[in-house]
Amino acid sequence: MSGIEVFSCAVGLVSLSIQLTESVVRLKRVYNAVKDAPRRIESVVFDLETMAIALRELEHLRSQGRCNDASLARCATSCEQRISEIRMLVDRIERYMANSFKLKGRLYAVFKTSHMKDLLNDLEGSKCSLMIAYTMYNAAEQRQQYEEQVRLITNLQDQLMAANANTFLQLSTLIAPAQTCRPSIQTTESTALTVENQSSNPQPTDTSPPNQIQPHPYIPLRRPRRNKCEKRFVASIRLPTRLCSRVWNFAVMSNLHGWDVLFRTYRIVPKDSPIFLACEDGNLLEFRRLIESGEASLLDVYHGELGERNLLAWATISSQLEICRYILTMTRIYNNKALSSAFLQWAMRGSGYKRDDVYRLFLSHPGWDYDLDTEDSSAWPFGPLWLIFCPNSFCFQLILHSQTRELSAWSVEDKFELLYANHELGYAQFLDCIGLTQTDQRLAKLKTRNGYTLLHHVAFHCMAHSRPTQQWLNLGKALIRWGADTSAIESSGYYTPLKSLIQASQHMGPDRLLSHLRLWIQMLQEAGIDLEEYGAKESQIWEPVDGHEVSIESFTYGPASADWNLVGRWKRTVSIYRLLQPPGTFHISNSVPDKILWRPGCVELAEEGHWAKAGTFIPMSPTVDMRNMFTATEEHFHQLCRSSQDDSGTIMLLCDRAASRPLARTRSPSQPPCLKRREVDYLSSRSVRAWLPPVHYCPSTLHWSFEHRELPSEWRWDTFCNGEM
Repeated sequence: MSGIEVFSCAVGLVSLSIQLTESVVRLKRVYNAVKDAPRRIESVVFDLETMAIALRELEHLRSQGRCNDASLARCATSCEQRISEIRMLVDRIERYMANSFKLKGRLYAVFKTSHMKDLLNDLEGSKCSLMIAYTMYNAAEQRQQYEEQVRLITNLQDQLMAANANTFLQLSTLIAPAQTCRPSIQTTESTALTVENQSSNPQPTDTSPPNQIQPHPYIPLRRPRRNKCEKRFVASIRLPTRLCSRVWNFAVMSNLHGWDVLFRTYRIVPKDSPIFLACEDGNLLEFRRLIESGEASLLDVYHGELGERNLLAWATISSQLEICRYILTMTRIYNNKALSSAFLQWAMRGSGYKRDDVYRLFLSHPGWDYDLDTEDSSAWPFGPLWLIFCPNSFCFQLILHSQTRELSAWSVEDKFELLYANHELGYAQFLDCIGLTQTDQRLAKLKTRNGYTLLHHVAFHCMAHSRPTQQWLNLGKALIRWGADTSAIESSGYYTPLKSLIQASQHMGPDRLLSHLRLWIQMLQEAGIDLEEYGAKESQIWEPVDGHEVSIESFTYGPASADWNLVGRWKRTVSIYRLLQPPGTFHISNSVPDKILWRPGCVELAEEGHWAKAGTFIPMSPTVDMRNMFTATEEHFHQLCRSSQDDSGTIMLLCDRAASRPLARTRSPSQPPCLKRREVDYLSSRSVRAWLPPVHYCPSTLHWSFEHRELPSEWRWDTFCNGEM
């Protein structure tokens, strides 16, 4: 629209407002001349007067802007036409009133005629059309202002991007090449109150636009390197549960700024306590009532098989986001170390279908200040757990946003460097994050700084015969056809894709380990690899794989996948725990054994007291073919039985536990007592003694039985311990 049209548009609004005001004055004159005139004319006059005022205000606002939209001109033209119709109708009404009757007393009868009614209907219709045109005009004006604001913001962002790029080019010459990054985690024993004398550094905020090009991902951007504290003195005071359920931790640490004193205290409560039940059920009202009334504390923990669990970790596992949000807002004890602790990261993994919301909640918390560029000796082998167990690309983007980085600015090699640590992303999610398609041959050349290739990553996903696993296997076939090295060795000279597969599957047992091995060999065979040549090449660089449960000494190979087998031995490390005697008490009676071969549970902690690890027992099988290996055997247990046993021996403790009377509990007179509770406990918790087959002790026959069958639904324990099993 030209400048003349803009000026005419603005002048037209002023003229329309004046014309509409004149029509309103004339209608008022007609209305006031008649006694008891219809209210219909009064309402029309009021609406037209309001419209005239709105047009004047709109013209005042338009005088400060521009009129460069075609829709504005059309709306102004529509307003002009409607006002012209109103003026014509007002003229006709005046002429009709003047020509019909000369007597004032009969002017009221004029409004009763059909012709006057038609004129008023036309007047009201024109009024409605004018209001619609005004509404359209106002909406077009607001849209024009919004577009103008967007253009201004875009120009400012472009200027800011140019300034940041110029600043980065100037600073890039001053920054030394970044060293190899090893993501780390910081572990903490338990959540507790922290008294810190060191003042923390303020955290800079992220003001860069979302499409800004970021520098190399391993150059620290967000935070300065932290000053690592060195512990000089650490003490933990924990009395037996029957005396006091509170634990005190005291530590003195030194850093560059001086000395820090760390004091932590928390209370141990049962797992079925009201605070943990409310936390598990997501009952926020009950949870708040217990905290506010003093019946519970945010520092309460319970002692489980995997250690002490606090309320935040339990709410995270139970996917109770409202409880998590309440805990984080009501206390300041969850700093960077507490939020990035290993146990809480395991809880984030087990948060179920709400894992996306859990990641969003924790990564956006002010206490979360984890830097991937810092190195820590307590790191997980491949990175922090919250990065390893990242479930999808959405959570991965949240992690990058917490580091003030954008995935689109990374190179493919840098993306693979970080994605290699994660084994939770599916096939499609992995390709989406890395930014390549499944037909891109650049996938065959991807390699981390440590020498791990994409075939190493594919080997980790050969865990089950499922559709997602088959997609990874198809990708492995394509990589081999594109020239990927099937025996590529990482920088330490130990791991090939085959050894990575064995290392990842060795904790699953011999049967599943063999199935994963043959799945991998079958993939190589379908890709056109000569299995005998491949086996000979792997045997030249083979070294034994010593795992926690299975030690693989060697392997056999042949031209078919069925000829491949592993040779090794099964082993398990069994911890021996000893009952600690509280200071100042009498010596433990010989009738109460003080050693056990499993982690102390709720029964041991509630009845006996505190247990400490006193040693280990490692049952190990001879070197045999993996197909003939058994993980559960009676041989080592019989060796213990035949050895000399004193009153505090392991077997004596098992016998004492099995023959002891059940714990006292409240029951009705008609309810029979729950006998042989020890047998029920040992049968249900046999997973802690995985080195043994199902075993129970019969007090009636005074011997151990390894025979087992599924119990009937009525739980007839009389037949269970009378020698029938």
